[in-house]
Amino acid sequence: MRAWGWYLGIAAVLAACWFWLWTNFHLVPDPMPIHFTLDGQPDAWATKSLPSALSLTGLPTLMLGIVGAAAVGLTSVSAREAGERQKMISTGFGPVLSRWMFWISTIIVVSFTASLLGHYGPLNDLLMVSGLILSTVFFGLRIRTLYRRVSAVYPPGEKEQHMRYGFYWNRDDPDTVVSLENGMSTTLNFARPGAWGILALLLALPTLAIILGLLAG
Repeated sequence: MRAWGWYLGIAAVLAACWFWLWTNFHLVPDPMPIHFTLDGQPDAWATKSLPSALSLTGLPTLMLGIVGAAAVGLTSVSAREAGERQKMISTGFGPVLSRWMFWISTIIVVSFTASLLGHYGPLNDLLMVSGLILSTVFFGLRIRTLYRRVSAVYPPGEKEQHMRYGFYWNRDDPDTVVSLENGMSTTLNFARPGAWGILALLLALPTLAIILGLLAG
């Protein structure tokens, strides 16, 4: 299936969950739960409202769809100025990423909808987390297969041979920030301590935002 087909699938699943929520809205408690602890129990509530309930289930899906579409678009645009190898990677990357976005969006929106309707608890959380982990592992395997298929047609450059699961690792390269031969991307050399420091700085703000959000909830 093409990338756009998976994004249409995301919209279809969201529409189905919204219909399910709308037709069973009488089952949503008032006040309705809007935040859950790690053991799946609600610890924050809001006044029962259908628009709010639809927003809670739709916003994560919308954000994932935008991020996925943007990633595919940027990869496609960047590949136009690169070699044939990167063009082939870009062509195969779109469907793989969009499939992953479909599955994680489906898992999240179904879980959120079920929680609003009272089906929350440790089992719901376990199923959601397990589904997210399995879909991510499958995504990684698909990316690995894609790179192997591309490399059989267009052998990678010297630096690209040191890529492992999307990460560059080369102890013999003195640089921390590395430009790859494909002319398409710059990455970090995770064999250098400085790369981990840069990564920590990049992750600091979103991590802080998540922690503050959890504390606020």
